[in-house]
Amino acid sequence: MASLLLLYLLALVLLAYRLYISQTRKEVLLLLACIAAGSVLAAYEGVNIAILLAGIMIFSCMASTYHTKDNYLTVLIALFYIADFYTLPTFMAQAMFLGILSGAFFFMKSNKDRNFRLERRRDIFQILLGLILIAAFCFIPQAYAKLMVILLATLASPIGNYAIMNKKSSVSKAVYSLERRGAALGQGALWLLMGTLLAISFLSATEVIAVIASIFIGDSVATLVGTTYKSPLPYNKKKSISGTLSYFVSAAVLSFPFVGYVGLLTAACAAIVESFPKQIDDNFDTAFALTILIKILAYAGLI
Repeated sequence: MASLLLLYLLALVLLAYRLYISQTRKEVLLLLACIAAGSVLAAYEGVNIAILLAGIMIFSCMASTYHTKDNYLTVLIALFYIADFYTLPTFMAQAMFLGILSGAFFFMKSNKDRNFRLERRRDIFQILLGLILIAAFCFIPQAYAKLMVILLATLASPIGNYAIMNKKSSVSKAVYSLERRGAALGQGALWLLMGTLLAISFLSATEVIAVIASIFIGDSVATLVGTTYKSPLPYNKKKSISGTLSYFVSAAVLSFPFVGYVGLLTAACAAIVESFPKQIDDNFDTAFALTILIKILAYAGLI
């Protein structure tokens, strides 16, 4: 009982701090919407609401203090939270997803400055990371794989923050070598993380692999092929026919061993969604669409 009261107190203190640093009404409304969604999730899944709300506020503060020294303290609090509730990785993933989402306006920046060599490095790194995640969800228990994602995401925050605040350091140079010019450091990575967190919050291990195959590997292969063999799509000149086809093929090949012929459907859905001209973020939108599609197919008994 005392521990639950402490969680509620922590959530209230962090909520007050988060409201204090919010700069626009939209940020406040999004934060409140994420808290409401967390409350509904907690009630639906039968978990104590204090656990989920405290997690949402911890990760919300961690995301919103990025670029400041306060980030290090929020990361420390997050690590204590993870250590305390490591037996509830799904709920922690949901809390992290909603917490980071509550600060999404910070990352909603258009970014048109792309460099071919930089994109190539980013895509190769993203493919390698995707293969590591697929191996994790394939060979280790799902709960541990989820914890790995949550822990790595938490530890990546202070590294990125250090890189921002110490731009002459070797760490900063290494991190910025993978970021597009003009973009907030970690912008693309955070949207990719949110797509991953959404999948691991609601899908089984094999279904998560289908999503990872699309947003990590299919997306990167599409960029590599599309920038080499340019053949613009009729409805989106920034995307190519060759890129969209290579997206489908690579995602389908990797998904098929885990979800069977459903992998063809998820790969097709992902390739189509990724090709749309107007999006929040292509990886996040794709993960969102795939999570809904897979849940519908599972409900219909097709998975």
